[in-house]
Amino acid sequence: MTSDSESGDLQFEYDRSVVGVEVALGEFTISPEQIRAYCETMSEANPQYASGEVAPPGLLSAVSFGGGGNALDPKVKFGNTTFMAGSRMEFYAPIRANTQLKVATKIKEVYGKTGRSGTMVFVVRRTEFKTDDGNAVAALEQSIVHRETERAAS
Repeated sequence: MTSDSESGDLQFEYDRSVVGVEVALGEFTISPEQIRAYCETMSEANPQYASGEVAPPGLLSAVSFGGGGNALDPKVKFGNTTFMAGSRMEFYAPIRANTQLKVATKIKEVYGKTGRSGTMVFVVRRTEFKTDDGNAVAALEQSIVHRETERAAS
């Protein structure tokens, strides 16, 4: 299971069988009380959200689903350190209080890149939030980087 970079010189191994496989993480409903509590914690004063009728977009990033998506591990064999490279959320529709959402995740892609700071391998995970009738309301993409770093001298 080897992947080549676009330039053809970067070699790394990973489990391709998990890429694109969707795993259901579960379902949840955000209550008006949860919305108001989030708004209070985040000092969100927008009346649209503070009323508890519509969830502020950031609330989705605070929802936890346990380790269900961890089964999707491409087992990248590259480098000696791993860290979060960033995340971004896309919002498609307002999330009204008491709307049940289904959540599923997948490994979107694994790719290598060499730049000024060295060679890195990226793993991109995409999590989608949909209503019971299948309409997407939001998506979260998170990137993890694998890279070789200099080890501190003992």
